[in-house]
Amino acid sequence: MKNQWSGYLGFLIAVAGAAIGLGNIWKFPYMVGENGGSSFVIIYMVFVFCVGIPLMLAEMVIGRCGQHNPISSFSVISDKIQASSLYAKASWILIVTALCILSFYSVIAGFSLAYLYKSILGNFTDLGAQEIKNIWTALISSPIEMMIWNILFLFISVAVVIKGVQEGLERANRILMPILYLILVVLVLYAYSLEGFEKAVSFMFGFRVEELTSTVIIAALGHAFFSLAIGAGCLIVYGSYLPEKNKIGNSVFIISIMSILVAMMAGIAIFTVVFTYDLPPTGGPGLMFEILPVAFAKMPYGYLVGAAFFIMLIFAAWTSSISFIEVLVAVSEDKLKLSRTNSAILVGIFAFILGLGSIFSFNYLSEPIFWGRNFFYIITDLSTNILLPISSILIAVFVGHVIPEKLLLPKLSFKYIATYKIWIFLMKWVVPICIIIVMLNSMVN
Repeated sequence: MKNQWSGYLGFLIAVAGAAIGLGNIWKFPYMVGENGGSSFVIIYMVFVFCVGIPLMLAEMVIGRCGQHNPISSFSVISDKIQASSLYAKASWILIVTALCILSFYSVIAGFSLAYLYKSILGNFTDLGAQEIKNIWTALISSPIEMMIWNILFLFISVAVVIKGVQEGLERANRILMPILYLILVVLVLYAYSLEGFEKAVSFMFGFRVEELTSTVIIAALGHAFFSLAIGAGCLIVYGSYLPEKNKIGNSVFIISIMSILVAMMAGIAIFTVVFTYDLPPTGGPGLMFEILPVAFAKMPYGYLVGAAFFIMLIFAAWTSSISFIEVLVAVSEDKLKLSRTNSAILVGIFAFILGLGSIFSFNYLSEPIFWGRNFFYIITDLSTNILLPISSILIAVFVGHVIPEKLLLPKLSFKYIATYKIWIFLMKWVVPICIIIVMLNSMVN
Protein backbone atom coordinates (compact mmCIF):
# COMPACT_ATOMS: atom_id res chain seq x y z
CA MET A 1 0.00 0.00 0.00
CA LYS A 2 1.20 3.52 -0.73
CA ASN A 3 -0.01 4.80 2.65
CA GLN A 4 2.66 4.46 5.35
CA TRP A 5 3.68 5.97 8.65
CA SER A 6 6.88 8.01 8.56
CA GLY A 7 8.37 5.64 11.12
CA TYR A 8 7.83 3.60 14.26
CA LEU A 9 7.29 6.61 16.53
CA GLY A 10 4.59 8.00 14.26
CA PHE A 11 2.90 4.60 14.25
CA LEU A 12 3.13 4.28 18.03
CA ILE A 13 1.62 7.72 18.67
CA ALA A 14 -1.15 7.14 16.12
CA VAL A 15 -2.14 3.76 17.57
CA ALA A 16 -2.06 5.26 21.06
CA GLY A 17 -4.37 7.97 19.76
CA ALA A 18 -6.75 5.34 18.41
CA ALA A 19 -6.73 3.38 21.68
CA ILE A 20 -6.85 6.35 24.05
CA GLY A 21 -10.16 8.06 23.53
CA LEU A 22 -13.58 8.60 25.04
CA GLY A 23 -13.43 5.04 26.33
CA ASN A 24 -10.67 6.05 28.74
CA ILE A 25 -11.88 9.49 29.78
CA TRP A 26 -15.66 9.60 29.27
CA LYS A 27 -16.79 5.98 29.59
CA PHE A 28 -14.25 4.44 31.97
CA PRO A 29 -15.10 6.72 34.95
CA TYR A 30 -18.85 6.28 34.65
CA MET A 31 -18.46 2.51 34.12
CA VAL A 32 -16.36 2.38 37.30
CA GLY A 33 -19.01 4.41 39.11
CA GLU A 34 -21.87 2.20 37.91
CA ASN A 35 -20.05 -1.08 38.61
CA GLY A 36 -18.85 -0.68 42.17
CA GLY A 37 -15.45 0.92 41.69
CA SER A 38 -12.39 -1.23 42.30
CA SER A 39 -13.94 -4.58 41.28
CA PHE A 40 -14.53 -3.28 37.79
CA VAL A 41 -11.07 -1.67 37.64
CA ILE A 42 -9.21 -4.86 38.56
CA ILE A 43 -11.20 -7.15 36.24
CA TYR A 44 -10.80 -4.60 33.44
CA MET A 45 -7.01 -4.68 33.84
CA VAL A 46 -7.01 -8.50 33.86
CA PHE A 47 -8.92 -8.53 30.56
CA VAL A 48 -6.60 -5.92 29.04
CA PHE A 49 -3.53 -8.12 29.69
CA CYS A 50 -5.04 -11.55 29.04
CA VAL A 51 -7.37 -10.68 26.17
CA GLY A 52 -6.72 -7.12 25.00
CA ILE A 53 -2.98 -7.21 24.36
CA PRO A 54 -3.01 -10.55 22.45
CA LEU A 55 -5.92 -9.29 20.31
CA MET A 56 -4.24 -5.96 19.58
CA LEU A 57 -1.22 -7.85 18.29
CA ALA A 58 -3.45 -10.16 16.27
CA GLU A 59 -5.19 -7.25 14.53
CA MET A 60 -1.87 -5.63 13.64
CA VAL A 61 -0.55 -8.94 12.29
CA ILE A 62 -3.56 -9.28 9.99
CA GLY A 63 -2.81 -5.78 8.70
CA ARG A 64 0.86 -6.57 8.14
CA CYS A 65 0.09 -9.85 6.38
CA GLY A 66 -2.76 -8.47 4.26
CA GLN A 67 -1.44 -4.93 3.62
CA HIS A 68 -4.97 -3.65 3.04
CA ASN A 69 -8.17 -2.63 4.81
CA PRO A 70 -9.81 -5.26 7.07
CA ILE A 71 -11.98 -6.89 4.39
CA SER A 72 -9.27 -7.03 1.74
CA SER A 73 -6.67 -8.16 4.29
CA PHE A 74 -8.84 -11.11 5.31
CA SER A 75 -9.43 -11.87 1.62
CA VAL A 76 -5.75 -11.61 0.60
CA ILE A 77 -4.60 -13.82 3.47
CA SER A 78 -7.38 -16.35 2.86
CA ASP A 79 -6.42 -16.61 -0.81
CA LYS A 80 -2.72 -16.95 0.04
CA ILE A 81 -3.27 -19.84 2.46
CA GLN A 82 -6.31 -21.26 0.58
CA ALA A 83 -8.69 -20.70 3.50
CA SER A 84 -12.45 -20.26 3.23
CA SER A 85 -13.73 -17.01 1.73
CA LEU A 86 -16.24 -16.88 4.59
CA TYR A 87 -13.63 -15.16 6.75
CA ALA A 88 -13.49 -12.20 4.37
CA LYS A 89 -17.28 -12.03 4.26
CA ALA A 90 -17.50 -12.19 8.06
CA SER A 91 -14.96 -9.37 8.37
CA TRP A 92 -17.66 -6.91 7.29
CA ILE A 93 -18.77 -7.00 10.92
CA LEU A 94 -15.65 -4.96 11.78
CA ILE A 95 -16.77 -2.24 9.36
CA VAL A 96 -20.31 -2.19 10.76
CA THR A 97 -18.86 -1.95 14.26
CA ALA A 98 -16.60 0.98 13.31
CA LEU A 99 -19.53 2.91 11.81
CA CYS A 100 -21.80 2.24 14.79
CA ILE A 101 -19.16 3.42 17.26
CA LEU A 102 -18.32 6.51 15.21
CA SER A 103 -22.00 7.49 15.05
CA PHE A 104 -22.50 7.76 18.82
CA TYR A 105 -18.89 8.71 19.51
CA SER A 106 -19.29 11.91 17.52
CA VAL A 107 -22.47 12.79 19.41
CA ILE A 108 -20.68 12.55 22.78
CA ALA A 109 -17.74 14.49 21.35
CA GLY A 110 -20.24 17.13 20.25
CA PHE A 111 -21.35 17.46 23.88
CA SER A 112 -17.72 18.05 24.80
CA LEU A 113 -17.37 20.82 22.22
CA ALA A 114 -20.55 22.46 23.52
CA TYR A 115 -19.33 22.28 27.12
CA LEU A 116 -15.90 23.63 26.22
CA TYR A 117 -17.61 26.61 24.61
CA LYS A 118 -19.81 27.12 27.68
CA SER A 119 -16.83 26.74 30.04
CA ILE A 120 -14.81 29.36 28.17
CA LEU A 121 -17.77 31.76 28.34
CA GLY A 122 -18.03 31.10 32.09
CA ASN A 123 -21.58 29.77 31.82
CA PHE A 124 -21.11 27.46 34.81
CA THR A 125 -19.55 30.00 37.18
CA ASP A 126 -21.32 30.31 40.53
CA LEU A 127 -24.27 28.20 39.41
CA GLY A 128 -26.01 25.66 41.61
CA ALA A 129 -26.63 21.98 40.80
CA GLN A 130 -30.15 22.57 39.48
CA GLU A 131 -29.07 25.45 37.26
CA ILE A 132 -26.27 23.34 35.76
CA LYS A 133 -28.67 20.47 35.25
CA ASN A 134 -30.91 22.92 33.40
CA ILE A 135 -28.02 23.70 31.01
CA TRP A 136 -27.62 19.99 30.29
CA THR A 137 -31.38 19.56 29.87
CA ALA A 138 -31.53 22.54 27.50
CA LEU A 139 -28.74 21.05 25.36
CA ILE A 140 -30.19 17.56 25.02
CA SER A 141 -33.68 18.98 24.49
CA SER A 142 -32.47 20.77 21.37
CA PRO A 143 -31.77 18.33 18.51
CA ILE A 144 -30.72 21.24 16.30
CA GLU A 145 -28.02 22.38 18.71
CA MET A 146 -26.83 18.79 19.16
CA MET A 147 -26.68 18.36 15.37
CA ILE A 148 -24.61 21.53 14.97
CA TRP A 149 -22.00 20.38 17.50
CA ASN A 150 -22.02 16.87 16.01
CA ILE A 151 -21.47 18.23 12.50
CA LEU A 152 -18.65 20.45 13.75
CA PHE A 153 -16.87 17.51 15.36
CA LEU A 154 -17.33 15.28 12.31
CA PHE A 155 -16.04 18.12 10.13
CA ILE A 156 -12.75 18.50 12.02
CA SER A 157 -12.31 14.71 12.12
CA VAL A 158 -13.01 14.22 8.41
CA ALA A 159 -10.69 17.14 7.58
CA VAL A 160 -7.77 15.35 9.27
CA VAL A 161 -8.40 12.09 7.41
CA ILE A 162 -8.63 13.88 4.05
CA LYS A 163 -5.06 15.12 4.54
CA GLY A 164 -3.78 11.54 4.43
CA VAL A 165 -1.76 9.26 6.70
CA GLN A 166 1.39 11.27 7.40
CA GLU A 167 0.09 14.80 6.85
CA GLY A 168 -3.27 14.12 8.50
CA LEU A 169 -3.46 11.25 10.97
CA GLU A 170 0.17 11.21 12.06
CA ARG A 171 0.61 14.98 12.33
CA ALA A 172 -2.66 15.40 14.26
CA ASN A 173 -1.72 12.69 16.75
CA ARG A 174 1.79 14.11 17.23
CA ILE A 175 0.21 17.42 18.27
CA LEU A 176 -2.90 16.29 20.15
CA MET A 177 -1.57 13.37 22.18
CA PRO A 178 1.20 15.26 24.07
CA ILE A 179 -1.26 18.05 24.91
CA LEU A 180 -3.77 15.49 26.17
CA TYR A 181 -1.17 13.90 28.47
CA LEU A 182 -0.01 17.28 29.74
CA ILE A 183 -3.55 18.38 30.62
CA LEU A 184 -4.24 15.05 32.33
CA VAL A 185 -1.09 15.26 34.47
CA VAL A 186 -1.98 18.81 35.50
CA LEU A 187 -5.51 17.71 36.47
CA VAL A 188 -4.19 14.78 38.54
CA LEU A 189 -1.72 17.06 40.34
CA TYR A 190 -4.57 19.43 41.04
CA ALA A 191 -6.70 16.54 42.30
CA TYR A 192 -3.94 15.56 44.72
CA SER A 193 -4.47 18.87 46.51
CA LEU A 194 -8.18 18.21 47.09
CA GLU A 195 -9.80 16.50 50.07
CA GLY A 196 -11.40 13.72 48.05
CA PHE A 197 -8.14 12.32 46.64
CA GLU A 198 -7.72 9.46 49.15
CA LYS A 199 -11.38 8.51 48.87
CA ALA A 200 -11.07 8.41 45.08
CA VAL A 201 -8.00 6.15 45.25
CA SER A 202 -9.78 3.84 47.72
CA PHE A 203 -12.89 3.74 45.54
CA MET A 204 -10.87 2.72 42.48
CA PHE A 205 -8.28 0.39 44.00
CA GLY A 206 -9.61 -0.86 47.34
CA PHE A 207 -10.82 -4.26 46.10
CA ARG A 208 -14.16 -5.40 47.55
CA VAL A 209 -14.94 -8.99 46.56
CA GLU A 210 -18.66 -8.65 47.36
CA GLU A 211 -19.00 -6.20 44.45
CA LEU A 212 -17.66 -8.70 41.91
CA THR A 213 -20.68 -9.93 39.90
CA SER A 214 -21.24 -11.39 36.43
CA THR A 215 -22.56 -7.99 35.32
CA VAL A 216 -19.30 -6.34 36.37
CA ILE A 217 -17.24 -8.98 34.53
CA ILE A 218 -19.25 -8.59 31.31
CA ALA A 219 -18.99 -4.81 31.48
CA ALA A 220 -15.23 -4.99 32.09
CA LEU A 221 -14.66 -7.25 29.07
CA GLY A 222 -16.76 -5.05 26.79
CA HIS A 223 -14.91 -1.98 27.96
CA ALA A 224 -11.51 -3.61 27.45
CA PHE A 225 -12.38 -3.95 23.76
CA PHE A 226 -13.85 -0.46 23.52
CA SER A 227 -11.00 1.31 25.29
CA LEU A 228 -8.26 -0.36 23.21
CA ALA A 229 -9.95 0.12 19.81
CA ILE A 230 -10.06 -3.67 19.37
CA GLY A 231 -12.52 -5.32 17.01
CA ALA A 232 -13.33 -2.35 14.76
CA GLY A 233 -10.51 -2.84 12.25
CA CYS A 234 -8.54 0.27 13.27
CA LEU A 235 -5.45 -1.70 14.21
CA ILE A 236 -5.59 -3.77 11.02
CA VAL A 237 -5.46 -0.60 8.92
CA TYR A 238 -2.83 1.07 11.11
CA GLY A 239 -0.75 -2.12 11.09
CA SER A 240 -0.89 -2.24 7.29
CA TYR A 241 0.63 1.26 7.15
CA LEU A 242 3.70 0.26 9.22
CA PRO A 243 6.90 -0.36 7.20
CA GLU A 244 8.14 -3.96 7.30
CA LYS A 245 11.39 -3.00 9.08
CA ASN A 246 9.51 -1.93 12.22
CA LYS A 247 8.59 -4.49 14.89
CA ILE A 248 5.09 -4.56 16.38
CA GLY A 249 5.59 -6.89 19.35
CA ASN A 250 6.64 -4.26 21.88
CA SER A 251 4.22 -1.62 20.63
CA VAL A 252 1.04 -3.34 21.86
CA PHE A 253 2.39 -3.60 25.40
CA ILE A 254 3.49 0.04 25.44
CA ILE A 255 0.15 1.24 24.04
CA SER A 256 -1.85 -0.88 26.50
CA ILE A 257 0.09 0.50 29.45
CA MET A 258 -0.43 4.03 28.13
CA SER A 259 -4.16 3.36 27.75
CA ILE A 260 -4.51 1.96 31.27
CA LEU A 261 -2.56 4.86 32.78
CA VAL A 262 -4.76 7.41 31.04
CA ALA A 263 -7.91 5.66 32.24
CA MET A 264 -6.64 5.42 35.83
CA MET A 265 -5.42 9.01 35.92
CA ALA A 266 -8.70 10.26 34.43
CA GLY A 267 -10.64 8.21 36.98
CA ILE A 268 -8.61 9.56 39.90
CA ALA A 269 -8.95 13.16 38.70
CA ILE A 270 -12.69 12.85 38.13
CA PHE A 271 -13.62 10.91 41.28
CA THR A 272 -11.47 13.19 43.43
CA VAL A 273 -13.54 16.13 42.24
CA VAL A 274 -16.76 14.14 42.69
CA PHE A 275 -15.98 13.09 46.27
CA THR A 276 -14.52 16.45 47.27
CA TYR A 277 -17.80 18.15 46.48
CA ASP A 278 -20.04 15.30 47.75
CA LEU A 279 -21.42 14.43 44.34
CA PRO A 280 -22.68 10.96 43.30
CA PRO A 281 -20.13 8.79 41.39
CA THR A 282 -22.96 6.84 39.72
CA GLY A 283 -23.80 9.56 37.22
CA GLY A 284 -23.80 7.27 34.18
CA PRO A 285 -23.10 8.73 30.72
CA GLY A 286 -24.07 12.17 32.02
CA LEU A 287 -21.35 12.14 34.71
CA MET A 288 -19.16 14.47 32.63
CA PHE A 289 -21.94 16.85 31.75
CA GLU A 290 -24.34 16.89 34.71
CA ILE A 291 -22.12 16.12 37.70
CA LEU A 292 -18.62 17.49 37.07
CA PRO A 293 -19.72 21.01 36.02
CA VAL A 294 -21.32 21.35 39.47
CA ALA A 295 -17.87 20.89 40.99
CA PHE A 296 -16.25 23.21 38.46
CA ALA A 297 -18.77 25.89 39.43
CA LYS A 298 -17.79 25.59 43.10
CA MET A 299 -14.00 25.42 42.87
CA PRO A 300 -11.58 28.34 42.54
CA TYR A 301 -10.73 28.96 38.87
CA GLY A 302 -13.24 26.27 38.04
CA TYR A 303 -13.83 27.67 34.57
CA LEU A 304 -10.16 27.04 33.75
CA VAL A 305 -10.22 23.51 35.18
CA GLY A 306 -13.45 22.81 33.31
CA ALA A 307 -12.08 24.16 30.04
CA ALA A 308 -8.91 22.07 30.40
CA PHE A 309 -10.96 18.97 31.14
CA PHE A 310 -13.19 19.37 28.10
CA ILE A 311 -10.22 20.15 25.83
CA MET A 312 -8.69 16.86 26.99
CA LEU A 313 -11.97 15.06 26.31
CA ILE A 314 -12.22 16.56 22.81
CA PHE A 315 -8.64 15.66 21.93
CA ALA A 316 -9.17 12.08 23.10
CA ALA A 317 -12.34 11.80 21.03
CA TRP A 318 -10.68 13.42 18.03
CA THR A 319 -7.70 11.03 17.85
CA SER A 320 -9.95 7.99 18.17
CA SER A 321 -12.60 9.20 15.73
CA ILE A 322 -10.08 9.71 12.95
CA SER A 323 -9.03 6.08 13.38
CA PHE A 324 -12.62 4.86 12.92
CA ILE A 325 -13.05 7.14 9.89
CA GLU A 326 -9.76 5.90 8.42
CA VAL A 327 -10.99 2.28 8.55
CA LEU A 328 -14.16 3.18 6.67
CA VAL A 329 -12.28 5.39 4.19
CA ALA A 330 -9.82 2.57 3.45
CA VAL A 331 -12.74 0.27 2.60
CA SER A 332 -14.48 2.94 0.51
CA GLU A 333 -11.32 3.66 -1.49
CA ASP A 334 -10.82 -0.03 -2.18
CA LYS A 335 -14.37 -1.26 -2.75
CA LEU A 336 -16.11 1.83 -4.15
CA LYS A 337 -13.01 3.23 -5.89
CA LEU A 338 -13.70 6.70 -4.50
CA SER A 339 -10.99 9.25 -3.77
CA ARG A 340 -9.83 9.76 -0.18
CA THR A 341 -11.65 13.11 -0.02
CA ASN A 342 -14.95 11.76 -1.32
CA SER A 343 -14.65 8.66 0.85
CA ALA A 344 -14.07 10.71 4.01
CA ILE A 345 -17.02 13.00 3.22
CA LEU A 346 -19.25 9.98 2.54
CA VAL A 347 -18.24 8.39 5.86
CA GLY A 348 -18.99 11.64 7.68
CA ILE A 349 -22.46 11.80 6.11
CA PHE A 350 -23.27 8.19 7.02
CA ALA A 351 -22.01 8.69 10.59
CA PHE A 352 -24.16 11.81 10.95
CA ILE A 353 -27.30 10.08 9.63
CA LEU A 354 -26.85 7.08 11.94
CA GLY A 355 -25.97 9.46 14.78
CA LEU A 356 -29.39 11.09 14.48
CA GLY A 357 -30.76 8.05 16.29
CA SER A 358 -28.52 8.81 19.26
CA ILE A 359 -29.33 12.52 19.15
CA PHE A 360 -33.07 11.89 19.15
CA SER A 361 -32.66 9.39 21.99
CA PHE A 362 -32.08 12.35 24.30
CA ASN A 363 -35.33 14.06 23.32
CA TYR A 364 -37.96 12.93 20.79
CA LEU A 365 -37.14 9.21 21.04
CA SER A 366 -36.14 9.00 24.69
CA GLU A 367 -38.65 6.23 25.46
CA PRO A 368 -37.42 2.60 25.35
CA ILE A 369 -37.86 0.92 21.97
CA PHE A 370 -36.16 -2.45 22.57
CA TRP A 371 -34.60 -4.32 25.52
CA GLY A 372 -36.11 -1.59 27.71
CA ARG A 373 -33.65 0.91 26.20
CA ASN A 374 -33.68 3.73 23.70
CA PHE A 375 -31.58 3.88 20.52
CA PHE A 376 -28.50 5.45 22.15
CA TYR A 377 -28.20 2.76 24.81
CA ILE A 378 -28.97 0.03 22.28
CA ILE A 379 -26.23 1.09 19.85
CA THR A 380 -23.64 1.60 22.61
CA ASP A 381 -24.41 -1.80 24.18
CA LEU A 382 -24.65 -3.49 20.78
CA SER A 383 -21.27 -2.09 19.77
CA THR A 384 -19.30 -2.70 22.97
CA ASN A 385 -20.93 -5.83 24.39
CA ILE A 386 -21.92 -7.74 21.22
CA LEU A 387 -20.27 -6.56 17.99
CA LEU A 388 -16.79 -5.95 19.43
CA PRO A 389 -16.65 -9.38 21.15
CA ILE A 390 -17.93 -11.16 18.01
CA SER A 391 -15.37 -9.33 15.87
CA SER A 392 -12.69 -10.27 18.36
CA ILE A 393 -13.64 -13.95 18.22
CA LEU A 394 -13.35 -13.79 14.42
CA ILE A 395 -9.87 -12.25 14.72
CA ALA A 396 -8.79 -14.79 17.36
CA VAL A 397 -9.97 -17.79 15.35
CA PHE A 398 -8.46 -16.48 12.10
CA VAL A 399 -5.06 -15.79 13.64
CA GLY A 400 -4.99 -18.66 16.14
CA HIS A 401 -6.39 -21.47 13.97
CA VAL A 402 -6.22 -20.42 10.32
CA ILE A 403 -3.08 -18.41 9.54
CA PRO A 404 -0.04 -20.74 9.60
CA GLU A 405 2.98 -20.15 11.81
CA LYS A 406 5.31 -19.68 8.82
CA LEU A 407 3.30 -16.61 7.79
CA LEU A 408 2.89 -15.16 11.30
CA LEU A 409 6.41 -15.48 12.71
CA PRO A 410 8.24 -13.22 10.20
CA LYS A 411 5.64 -10.47 10.72
CA LEU A 412 5.85 -10.60 14.52
CA SER A 413 9.65 -10.54 14.92
CA PHE A 414 9.50 -12.00 18.43
CA LYS A 415 12.93 -12.25 20.03
CA TYR A 416 12.10 -15.58 21.69
CA ILE A 417 10.04 -18.41 20.23
CA ALA A 418 8.55 -18.98 23.70
CA THR A 419 6.87 -15.57 23.47
CA TYR A 420 5.19 -16.64 20.25
CA LYS A 421 4.08 -19.94 21.81
CA ILE A 422 2.44 -18.13 24.75
CA TRP A 423 0.75 -15.62 22.47
CA ILE A 424 -0.59 -18.22 20.02
CA PHE A 425 -1.89 -20.35 22.93
CA LEU A 426 -3.79 -17.32 24.23
CA MET A 427 -5.18 -16.63 20.76
CA LYS A 428 -6.23 -20.25 20.16
CA TRP A 429 -7.86 -21.01 23.46
CA VAL A 430 -7.84 -18.43 26.25
CA VAL A 431 -9.08 -15.38 24.30
CA PRO A 432 -12.02 -16.98 22.42
CA ILE A 433 -13.10 -19.10 25.41
CA CYS A 434 -13.09 -16.06 27.73
CA ILE A 435 -15.14 -14.07 25.26
CA ILE A 436 -17.65 -16.86 24.64
CA ILE A 437 -18.14 -17.58 28.35
CA VAL A 438 -18.74 -13.93 29.17
CA MET A 439 -21.09 -13.46 26.21
CA LEU A 440 -23.12 -16.57 27.12
CA ASN A 441 -23.31 -15.38 30.69
CA SER A 442 -24.53 -12.02 29.42
CA MET A 443 -27.35 -13.69 27.45
CA VAL A 444 -28.40 -15.84 30.41
CA ASN A 445 -28.54 -12.84 32.71
